[in-house]
Amino acid sequence: KMDEEESLHSLPPPPAITSPLSTKTPAIASTSSPSSSTPLSYLQHMKYVKSIVRYDYETFRILQLAVPFTVSAMVETIGELVILALIAQYLGTDAMIAYTMTDVAVGVTSEFMKGWVEAISSLGSMAFGAGNYELVG
Repeated sequence: KMDEEESLHSLPPPPAITSPLSTKTPAIASTSSPSSSTPLSYLQHMKYVKSIVRYDYETFRILQLAVPFTVSAMVETIGELVILALIAQYLGTDAMIAYTMTDVAVGVTSEFMKGWVEAISSLGSMAFGAGNYELVG
């Protein structure tokens, strides 16, 4: 098993990316391993990528949080589109425009206030943890 992992790390790096503005023709890097003259197979490339990207416990925990948040955002967006379609269908274009303008104004204001709340809660928590009670307020 160790020999396999060591051989994976001995694979050559990917070709260098050159600027499209350069006047020289870029040299194409060899895709063969230093020990042989044959090109690397797809399986060897995939093993190399797998050796770099490890699926560990922390990645699993991040995905456990990211997937529900993503699904929640998608459901919320679909819900807003359904509401907008219903308003446009049954109340007309003027009502749809009024709803959209109101929603944008309320959304911008609430996001601005959320930014302040998040910043104050983060900085307040750090100040409290550091024992600087005057800065907390």
